[in-house]
Amino acid sequence: MLSTGSLFFGPFLETTAVGQINTMALLFVTGSLVSSELDRAILSGVSIASAILLKTSPLRFSGNFVLTRRFRVVVCSAIGTFLFTHVSAIPCTTDVTRQFLGILEAVS
Repeated sequence: MLSTGSLFFGPFLETTAVGQINTMALLFVTGSLVSSELDRAILSGVSIASAILLKTSPLRFSGNFVLTRRFRVVVCSAIGTFLFTHVSAIPCTTDVTRQFLGILEAVS
């Protein structure tokens, strides 16, 4: 209920209107941590996978799940990231995906 109410919080609306994705990534990471505590590994994995797709920095939270021995969450997040990436790449040709991966390598 609190997280639903935060969606209508002024600063959240302002940052999303401006195009900042940090708040959305934080919302997904928080959802992942809460879901993990409630033993909902699939929901937690999907949430952290969504956060990873928005920004790569939430990938660090996978280390938290490994250290706390929540391997189902890690596996679900890996599968979710793989599926989300490939489902979104279906409309594109493989050439576009290859160029995108080349840009990622050049940036990192």
